Amino acid sequence: MYAFLLLLSMITMAIGLFAIGFGLSPYEGSLGNALVMAGSVALVGGMILFGLAAAVRQLREAGLNVGVSASPLLPGINDGELEAVAQAARDAGAQWFYSGVLFLMPSSAKQFLPFIREKFPKLAKQYEQWYAKNGYAPEEYRKKISERVRMIKTKCGFASRSWEGMRVASTGPRQMKLGWDAGAISEELKFGPMAKAS
Repeated sequence: MYAFLLLLSMITMAIGLFAIGFGLSPYEGSLGNALVMAGSVALVGGMILFGLAAAVRQLREAGLNVGVSASPLLPGINDGELEAVAQAARDAGAQWFYSGVLFLMPSSAKQFLPFIREKFPKLAKQYEQWYAKNGYAPEEYRKKISERVRMIKTKCGFASRSWEGMRVASTGPRQMKLGWDAGAISEELKFGPMAKAS
């Protein structure tokens, strides 16, 4: 399954590069821009899947508990990719999966909203309405995403809580004893060396 995931990421990157190349050459205007944008998203998505698979697999092989947080979830931008990311995480050996909707404080919104206006103009009005008075997306949307993530976790076989099934009895060494008497040092610090002299 790991090999399939790597193959899928390479195919996605190739499609992305093809779309970018096709969008740059003969087309001007919106079609060319759309192809370049779609190709860029596919290319980066493929790279992320590739890196995710490699990182999760190496960490699991090292014996670590590993999970994936697909956060922040950007409404209308990357919320369509949750299933693919969760499945890629599971295929690579992740034990848990989480995703949370973008939390955008006013100080961050000053930088982020101009980016949305420039790169995703069709979403700008929605983002400005949602985040104008509050750092959170509307509760209805957050509940919808929370339910969707719950269903994805169930479908992919992730535990409902990230720590379920992860606790194992320690086989390593116990806490080492200190080489000095902590009680005596505590008394000395409390009263000082002069207190003992009197």
